[in-house]
Amino acid sequence: MLALFAHIPTALLIAAPLLLLISTKLVSTVMSVVAVFVILLHPKRGAILRGIIQSRALYILIALILVWPLLSVVWSIEPSESLSDWLRIALIMLVGAILWVSANRFTAPAAARLVEWMALSCIAVQCFIALETVAGIPVLIWVTDGLGGDHYKLVMQYLNRFANAMTLLSLVLIYGLLKKQMRVLALELFAVTTITLLSLDSNSAMLGLVAGCGIWLLMHGMPKVTMRLLSMLVPLGFLILPALTYALLTLPELDSVREHFASFSAGRMPIWNSLIANSWDHWQLGWGISTTHLIPYSPDLPNQITFNGPPLHPHHSALQVLLELGAIGLLLFTAALCLVLKQCARLPVGLGQEAAVAMMIAYLATGLSSFSIWANWWIGMAWLAAILWRYLGSAR
Repeated sequence: MLALFAHIPTALLIAAPLLLLISTKLVSTVMSVVAVFVILLHPKRGAILRGIIQSRALYILIALILVWPLLSVVWSIEPSESLSDWLRIALIMLVGAILWVSANRFTAPAAARLVEWMALSCIAVQCFIALETVAGIPVLIWVTDGLGGDHYKLVMQYLNRFANAMTLLSLVLIYGLLKKQMRVLALELFAVTTITLLSLDSNSAMLGLVAGCGIWLLMHGMPKVTMRLLSMLVPLGFLILPALTYALLTLPELDSVREHFASFSAGRMPIWNSLIANSWDHWQLGWGISTTHLIPYSPDLPNQITFNGPPLHPHHSALQVLLELGAIGLLLFTAALCLVLKQCARLPVGLGQEAAVAMMIAYLATGLSSFSIWANWWIGMAWLAAILWRYLGSAR
């Protein structure tokens, strides 16, 4: 019976692209189910807890991300909502930690073929989407209408999330394929992903893919120099980005830059301006975790954007951290970035390090332009990509 159960995590991973298309919210569910089976099938279950405790960098990272947001519940403008969101995030972090420490110890069925099957699954699902977005065959309309779904919601909401999830998933699978010397399939996956993202017109997904691939190439050509520069520039950039955003919004000298940026910012600038203008007395501690949608907005904001209610989040991860967790929270998140980059710098120079840094930069680039930093599925995607990276790096 356990031997049969051992195939369930593998099946879920292979089906991940299809599940992401149905709903990206399934990421957390899939990870939780896989974690349960990993625990059940692990020969020494106590080793998982010991692994988390002994992974000093892992629990420091989790503490940097979770402790201050938990404290922010005390002064949150909506404590019950903040606590509820924090508990969900903490659960995802726990599931991610369990799978992380188990990734290089747990052998799934057909481990040598897993990366190939997942890559083929990604290609198949993206080709299915391309039938409508590129070839003009309305397959998504047929499917959604046949199932009684909402095609408009699928296109406007789920496909953008799917595109960003595919960016991370494709990068880690390309790493696994290259590690197995399957260069042709890696190139095919990259080509199909690029065409699909372009056809979906997802700026955030393309930004992540371009940033990730660009850094990968730099890491391949100049690994030590690139790693040193990133170790300085990424934390510094995250720390000062809210100030740079404020400068972009207010300085007369940047009028021409502001006009060009506004043309493709999709209404984000008025939202940023409103949030910053109404948060000056909360810059030290913030409004509390997951409270951006409760921050008072400027009276003229409904006239500046398509308004269906208060902004749910600023589409700007650094600014969201500052607004909700204050300057202290921004410093702690910057410290978390420093810790991750330090661990990346300690990796052996080569394909594994290149892929790890590329995935991190892709995740950050997308987060700076889209989604809430607390979106459960987006946090889950970060864990899923990292866990697959570790597993594929240790699989023989």
